[in-house]
Amino acid sequence: MISPRSFVRYAKIPTCENVLTSIYKSLTTTQKKAARAIKNNLKYRQNIISRHLLQACTEGALNITSDSFILSFPKFSRPEFHSDFNEADISLSLSHSGNWVAVAVGINCVIGLDILDATRPKGGFSIADHYFHDNEKKLLANLQEADRRVAFQKLWCAKEAMVKVKGCDLSDCLGLDFSGDADLADNYSVDGVVIQAFQVTDLLAVGVVAVEAAEEELEIFIERTIL
Repeated sequence: MISPRSFVRYAKIPTCENVLTSIYKSLTTTQKKAARAIKNNLKYRQNIISRHLLQACTEGALNITSDSFILSFPKFSRPEFHSDFNEADISLSLSHSGNWVAVAVGINCVIGLDILDATRPKGGFSIADHYFHDNEKKLLANLQEADRRVAFQKLWCAKEAMVKVKGCDLSDCLGLDFSGDADLADNYSVDGVVIQAFQVTDLLAVGVVAVEAAEEELEIFIERTIL
């Protein structure tokens, strides 16, 4: 049996229209139809890049060709993997924020992913004051403005990623303690779920992947893709 492992790819949405057109053409007929129905230009770009990126990440993670599987994207659920490939259970997740998109593929584990660009969220500290765990509030209160913003973004992404792993409501995770023993480490565990945070640039402030696996040994690979 394949040991639990997860693969994360993230990318900045390209500005070149020729690149975007080429990526659109690579999508399936169903994916193209769904993309054309999106009227907001940014959401359209997020949509086609996330589909393209998840396709490539799945191929690479499983070492299979594009004609051997199909990805579907239910409106109110996580992406789904369809194939005769039966060597492992596959979990998929995606997230986008501003001009950044990230996708994740989990093998024999359940995976959740969330990212935030540097401009988001708006008014986040008031949310923390009302809903976050007391340890998280203390952590944020002891930080300077710039560090506090990044710390809040990590905490928020961790909660959103956990929601995707557990399949629960955000309200069920808001009060959980994701402070990592008050030092907000980049890798720690909460309620049996491994939390791995990554920072890229000032533009993509924070990404967090949450992975739940039955086995203790778990590999997480994170990579940036240039489009």
